[in-house]
Amino acid sequence: LASHQWCNMAAAAHAESGGPAVCSEPAGAVISAGVLLRTLLAATARASELAVAMRRTPAFDSMVKRKPDRRMGSDITIDLVSLADLLIQRILQDDIATVIPALLGKVLGEEDGVFYDAASGKVVAVEDVPRTEGDLRALLCRILPPQLETVIDDVCEILLKPLETLIQDLDSGIVVGDYAVDNIAVWVDPLDSTTSYVNGKMPALGGMIQAESGALPSTTVLVGAFLISTGAPICGVVGQPFSTHTDDVWTSRLFWGTVGGDGGHNRSSGIFPAASKEDILHVPESQLIVRSKSEEPLVVDAIEKCFGEGATMVVNGAGYKLLSLIRGMSSAYYVGLPTTYPWDTCGPHAIICALGGDVADARTGEALRYSIANSNAHMNGVVASLSVDVIHQLVNSTADIAAELSASSIDLIA
Repeated sequence: LASHQWCNMAAAAHAESGGPAVCSEPAGAVISAGVLLRTLLAATARASELAVAMRRTPAFDSMVKRKPDRRMGSDITIDLVSLADLLIQRILQDDIATVIPALLGKVLGEEDGVFYDAASGKVVAVEDVPRTEGDLRALLCRILPPQLETVIDDVCEILLKPLETLIQDLDSGIVVGDYAVDNIAVWVDPLDSTTSYVNGKMPALGGMIQAESGALPSTTVLVGAFLISTGAPICGVVGQPFSTHTDDVWTSRLFWGTVGGDGGHNRSSGIFPAASKEDILHVPESQLIVRSKSEEPLVVDAIEKCFGEGATMVVNGAGYKLLSLIRGMSSAYYVGLPTTYPWDTCGPHAIICALGGDVADARTGEALRYSIANSNAHMNGVVASLSVDVIHQLVNSTADIAAELSASSIDLIA
């Protein structure tokens, strides 16, 4: 068969028989960039629907648990995570590996699949998710508290949809390139900015970074495929479940990008469902660097000395910060602390590469790379832009102060 026909034919055959679209890979098989993109998009579309369905239930607060924050290697800070976070990651892993069996065990994420139900005192494991209605309902009744019974119907409806029906109108024919299927792995973040998901509201004015940050639109679903051999990102999807809100109905959008398997020369990006750039993309009037509120003041001063007073803005969520670049709402992203992880950056990184930019180490300026074996934070921080020149400016403008802060930290530890 041609380089990708085996996957398309297998998917079509299973879809016609009423089963899930599955790629049955022969040894040494390759997968087309289009098939990989459709799979990640469809899985992210389902994840986004789930995020909305579980968030809108009146009993949502009962699903929230607290967990230690691992970002700084300590339990000092308390972060929020929801059962929705755990369930959505499990669905993403299951959907992707069902279509592409070679990715079984190689769809990686932050969550451990275990939920502590404070009401019952039980530890509930979210493992395989059945796709028959009876078994699915039994699982949901086991892991969802009684007051959430009303959402079970919605969740069942979403999970029982054939995956291929979620993105029927997508034309992925413009995406070219092939990959060795056993050379691919995926990082996922089921719900980035969970504090916004738990506590955020819908802003009165959408499409403005000042209004969306910290509100529900800053919640994102992040999915990114990379090459195991090189660590380079090749295909990414950022889902924005709460993109717009009209007549009590949420509309999700998916932003995607691919870097072709020919060494990166074939690059494609887009939005699903299709929308005009005027509706989605916003060009800042001047340089705007998005950052976290915990950034060192001396680093902020150094950046604003280079780019102008007031050039930085505090924005919630690593995924949303990177999405603001993709949407043209900001010109760069900088975080000098080790608070960002592979699951935060891999998906957006692929899209930013497809748009001609990069996501790099904030100290060295070298492009980030990904690994199955390494789930550690990006220890030197992260810098990103659609302009490589801006990346270099940020790295150079913060180099001296970053080195001083690093030396101070070592002295304190000693």
